[in-house]
Amino acid sequence: MTLVLNSSNFAARLLDARYAWVSRIVLAAVFLVYGASKIPNLDDFARSIENYRLLPEAVVNALAITLPWIEVIAALALLFRRLAPGAVVTIGGMTLVFVVAIISALVRGLDINCGCLDTGTTADARNNLFQHLVFDLFLLVLAAHVWWWARRNEATR
Repeated sequence: MTLVLNSSNFAARLLDARYAWVSRIVLAAVFLVYGASKIPNLDDFARSIENYRLLPEAVVNALAITLPWIEVIAALALLFRRLAPGAVVTIGGMTLVFVVAIISALVRGLDINCGCLDTGTTADARNNLFQHLVFDLFLLVLAAHVWWWARRNEATR
């Protein structure tokens, strides 16, 4: 009977591992694409950050230069199991900041592009902000899942 319970626990852990892997791949893909798409367009990305009216110009420029690289490096690190816990904390933290910035823009009635992927203007930027808010909340759930799974597996080693 104990053998059946252990085999059942193994199957549950295997299933959890697959779900965690899918979450890691989705997060890595999103942040890799988002980060890489900003690198050749740093001026446009800086304008997108500036449009939120949350940071001074010197911080905007520094953030526009470094944030895409942090996104790319964290995305790549997420693909390696040993680096995943730190990478998911970085990605989760960035996503939380993005959520707060988007909510702030929506509350203040700003009609801006979020700067997540395409930095051009859209006819309905406010709707775009809301869609990205929903998507970022989904990414936050994925990041929490990966973090929880990584913490749980560290405790069982």
